Amino acid sequence: MASPLVSPSNSTVSDIIVIRQNSRATGNRRALNGLLQWRTEVVPTFDRKRTIFSHHGSQSIPPAVSNVTNLGYHRYWRDWSISSLSSGDENPEDDDDKPDSTPSSSVQEDLVKSLNFEISAKRNLDEHVEDSSNKLRALAEDAKEEMDRAAELAKLRGDLAFDSALADIQREADKYERKLRKRREAMEQESREFKDWERDMVDGRNEGQFFGNLYQYEKDDDDDDDDIVDQDARRQSRRRVIEPAKKEATSPARLYIFAALGAILVAEILFDVLINENGPSLGLDSLYGALALYAAWLIANERKHLTRKKKDVNTVVCFRPNVVLQGGLRKGAGSHRNQRRLRDAVLVRAAIATPSGENSSAVCPRGSHWQVHKFGGTCVATSDRINEIAEFLRDDGEATSRVAVVSAMGSHPSSPTKVTDLLINMTVKSSKQDQSFVEDLEKLKEKHVDAATALLGKGDELDAFLKGLYTDIQDLTSMLKAIAIAGISTEAYEEFIVGHGELWCARLLTARCRQLGLNACFMDARDVLVVSPTTDGLSVDVHYNKSDANLDTWCGKHGVPDVIIATGFIAKTPAGQVTTLKRNGSDYSATIMGALFRSGKITIWSDVDGVYSADPRVVSDAVCLDHLTYNEAWELSYFGAQVLHPRTTIPAMRFNIPINTRNFFNRDAKGSEISREFKEDASSGSSGVKGIASIQNVALVNVEGAGMIGVPGTAAAIFSCIRDANINAIMISQASSEHSVSFAVREADAKGAVKALRNRFADAISSGRIQSIDAEENCCVLSAVGHGMANKPGVSATFFSALAKANVNVKAIAQGSSEYNVTCLVSQEDAVRALRAVHSRFYEKSLPIGVGLVGPGLIGSTFLSQLKEQSQKLTEEYHVDIRILGIATSKKMVLSDTGIDLDAWKEGLDTKSEPLDYDAFSSHLSRNSVPNTVILDCTASDEPPKQYLNWMKKGVNVITPNKKLNSGDLAQYQALKAYQRSSYTHFFYEGTVGAGLPVIATLQHLVGSGDKVRRIEGIFSGTLSYIFNTFGTDSRTFSEVVIAAKEAGYTEPDPRDDLAGMDVARKVTILARECGLDLELEKVPIQSLVPEPLQSCSSAAEYIERLPDFDGDMQKLLDEAEQAGECLRFVGVVDPVNKSGSVELRRYPKDHPFAQLSGSDNIISFTTERYNEQPLIIRGPGAGAAVTAGGVFSDLLRLSAYLGAPS
Repeated sequence: MASPLVSPSNSTVSDIIVIRQNSRATGNRRALNGLLQWRTEVVPTFDRKRTIFSHHGSQSIPPAVSNVTNLGYHRYWRDWSISSLSSGDENPEDDDDKPDSTPSSSVQEDLVKSLNFEISAKRNLDEHVEDSSNKLRALAEDAKEEMDRAAELAKLRGDLAFDSALADIQREADKYERKLRKRREAMEQESREFKDWERDMVDGRNEGQFFGNLYQYEKDDDDDDDDIVDQDARRQSRRRVIEPAKKEATSPARLYIFAALGAILVAEILFDVLINENGPSLGLDSLYGALALYAAWLIANERKHLTRKKKDVNTVVCFRPNVVLQGGLRKGAGSHRNQRRLRDAVLVRAAIATPSGENSSAVCPRGSHWQVHKFGGTCVATSDRINEIAEFLRDDGEATSRVAVVSAMGSHPSSPTKVTDLLINMTVKSSKQDQSFVEDLEKLKEKHVDAATALLGKGDELDAFLKGLYTDIQDLTSMLKAIAIAGISTEAYEEFIVGHGELWCARLLTARCRQLGLNACFMDARDVLVVSPTTDGLSVDVHYNKSDANLDTWCGKHGVPDVIIATGFIAKTPAGQVTTLKRNGSDYSATIMGALFRSGKITIWSDVDGVYSADPRVVSDAVCLDHLTYNEAWELSYFGAQVLHPRTTIPAMRFNIPINTRNFFNRDAKGSEISREFKEDASSGSSGVKGIASIQNVALVNVEGAGMIGVPGTAAAIFSCIRDANINAIMISQASSEHSVSFAVREADAKGAVKALRNRFADAISSGRIQSIDAEENCCVLSAVGHGMANKPGVSATFFSALAKANVNVKAIAQGSSEYNVTCLVSQEDAVRALRAVHSRFYEKSLPIGVGLVGPGLIGSTFLSQLKEQSQKLTEEYHVDIRILGIATSKKMVLSDTGIDLDAWKEGLDTKSEPLDYDAFSSHLSRNSVPNTVILDCTASDEPPKQYLNWMKKGVNVITPNKKLNSGDLAQYQALKAYQRSSYTHFFYEGTVGAGLPVIATLQHLVGSGDKVRRIEGIFSGTLSYIFNTFGTDSRTFSEVVIAAKEAGYTEPDPRDDLAGMDVARKVTILARECGLDLELEKVPIQSLVPEPLQSCSSAAEYIERLPDFDGDMQKLLDEAEQAGECLRFVGVVDPVNKSGSVELRRYPKDHPFAQLSGSDNIISFTTERYNEQPLIIRGPGAGAAVTAGGVFSDLLRLSAYLGAPS
């Protein structure tokens, strides 16, 4: 049985390096150098025509060519052997190349062990070879450019040795091309021979024959090579390359030389892959590209190649990082003289052993006693926060065993550097040859040095951390410089670089935990987690079996500490290449760790209290959810909510482990639990909706055509085309008639989707079977999600009703059969309002309404006083939450996002106001977090009514007692009413006619119920009602009654505004239009009570002074009415039958209802088909600030009922 393979500390797999057999008389260097294996288990060469490959990756292989270098036997390494360089032998050609008759028994034993291992590996080789070749093809173009840049830099530096090495590579590659043709002819025969030999080896036969013939094969093959390779030329090339390396051992040129030497090995490996599997299809450009990437890797990972002495074991780091040559040498073996005495050694295996004190078969104890904690970047942003985490782990009594997964340090006002972002930016800068990445590196070092010094204080822990940090910074500097030299970076380089933030943070936390007395151990997740990228490249799949085995190995080496501090975000591929877990990588690391440890709970710590019912940045009233199912979390995450990525939950689901998301800075909050079990959330009531989420900036692609109806396969063709274009369909909606298919895509993909579909269906479009394929951009996907929605009637109705009442148009609808979500597509400009409206409808106990008040004069200020008195009652009894978000006068305005204090609105208007801007005023309301908004126009001005339609188009409702629009320009009035009917934006104006009396509402109910209005007649002016109710009851003249009314506040400052009858004419016009008449104000005849000579008075004072001169005219009219047993009343009349209206002073019998009025009451009579014999009469106060403000308030409550407030 072969010895177990135990990786050394700086390696992931065994390193087997063959050096020459040492004999002063005869050196058999060439015989066993063919067994050199590049970071794989072993590649024995028993025949130059028979090769066994293995595929075991390593972090030390250049990422770009790891899949090639993992397949290897090397062809010409014997002429540039390790021993030649390390021993200082300048004349290796003087050695006798004749092999011994047979290797020693120890060599045979080692080879048997290796071969047994390799035979097993060969069976799974085919797919690896194909994968390697495919990856090389993808890298070829960029790699060739990198090769040219590296060569150009070498020339600038005068590195002639590099040029010579490249020439050698070119020469050797040309020879390999010739070798290809010859080798391919023998491939079929080789395959049969190999299978026979493999079967014999498995059966344990022919070992003696194999070992006996090994050296003879070597000799025979050397003879075969003479017709291909010029031995003298190779020796000369070797001198040109190796000799300068000895003289310039520490110069930059040495790195290029070593790169060239290693590149020759890569060339052999690459061409053997081509020979055995894929042929020479890659060409020399791909080869040179791979070599250039390899050279860049070596430059970035500069290591000393000279020998060093350590515990009688000679270690040589040569040509590639972390590959060691170890042999049982006595002290002093570091000298060249002692190295030359290695002639007794034939095979040295670096890591085939069972180190003492370690149990290679140890198993990590798994179970619910483990708890996994993940700490995000904000949690570890400063030394104080890292210390707080350490103390939390020390004091946490919930679990006996804990795993803490940490992100890289985030930003903080005291330390604004965000580590991961900076590492990414440095890679981008270096690839653009921007040398400022050096400054960024210095910032990184400074941040971590400062944090470590403050956290750990002076001592061994600080020294150890800083030593590792400085080494990493030096390595990163070399690598980034190499990238800058090449002018290009690869994904493998970027992923290697970007993961350092997690390494440093985890080491810091581990050190602090140990200082606090915890039994804590640092875990580099790359030693445990094995993942492969998904086909879309956006995430990774976990190799659980390999990861479980690695965890057992890790515990066998480190034991099972109470606290394990693991790095988030980083892992390795099956080939041993460093990689990351992509988006939400640290969260994913935590759930994977939870699955590997079979933990009882996984807690994701961040700076938010949990999962919210909506984005709290958009919906200020969003609530933190107590519980979600995995499915609910997936749905919310898919639709853009700040929840765990769907893939992140998969490891936890695998073992039914609950995930808690909590706020580390508010640990009193219990957070949100995500598990398989469904639980009702108290905050969402009985609707079953858990959250509202949206995807911004999408486009709706519509495929429409009569030729699609009933044609099988149309939808399949559409979405196959989209798939082939690598475009994801976010949601799909299809008309039941099959006339159209609509689907949403990312806005950036819209043009590509349309182009692909038009090309695919070009024939159908030209023949007319498909009429159009178009995309509508600036859209947003909105979704309500909840497990409890299933089979619950009314959820969809509530969802779409909320959108309609918020004046949001729905463009497309989708709902899955599971009923876990209801999804629609709306305009992007409506996205915020839609999200707030739907959330408010499902989650708010009280309906919020945002109010903007224009005109805080007598009526407006009275309204604010009434609102202040009634606000608590409205909230508690009527579940309406009214907030004043803005107040505007004719010159200035004050705005608030949350609500203006009704006790201090006047002071705010004086001290916090800004110039009036009606557009900004309405935009503030429409964009506020309150989904339902309204503007109250309490002015008598002409300017605000001009803005009504614009306000309503922004989704803002309008309430007003201002009569100017309803009685003004007919076209403007009709446009506004048409828009009101076509939208869910409301326009209420009860106060325009009867102040607080329900005149407009009554008339609308009559007309709406089908009744026909024949006549409306009424006393519509409280001022004129008071005047004529008083005139004639005592001895006062008409002018004296007018003056008394003015002094009592019944009239306008200029009484002519009332006596001219224009106000009544406006009300007549308003009522006529409500009856369906297209009546203009100018067409209404008015009997003015202002004598013609007084109409031109320059002021109200002049008018009052001259009015007594005309008392006689009014007294005469009063006397005539008295003589007839009648009274005078100033009335307005609407005659729908004759399509007319009028305003006049009329006489009524004293028993008529109009004669029974007192004070300033109004009275309105409706004569209809239903109310013909006995007219419908409305009577009551029709003037005054209190009743008018009350009418506005009534309209506001009416609006709240329309918007969904409980009735």
